[in-house]
Amino acid sequence: MRSFVKKNTIFLTVAGSRMYGTSTPESDLDKRGVCIPPREVVIGFANKFEQQDVPGEEDSIIYGLQKFMKLAAACNPNILE
Repeated sequence: MRSFVKKNTIFLTVAGSRMYGTSTPESDLDKRGVCIPPREVVIGFANKFEQQDVPGEEDSIIYGLQKFMKLAAACNPNILE
């Protein structure tokens, strides 16, 4: 995971079947989050950041704020969830 992601995460929530209350004992724990990348990543082009899978956790992802807003404006179901 990129070093700034955990520190700059502003929102993290449970998603998927556990959020809806339809999970089974075999269900994984899905998480969705949003982070604000540092200025040098936002204004640079070499260190672009859109999203990061959470290591060791299936179906868990943290989006950069810009990508999150773009997906939300497009009514992406993963984001609206």
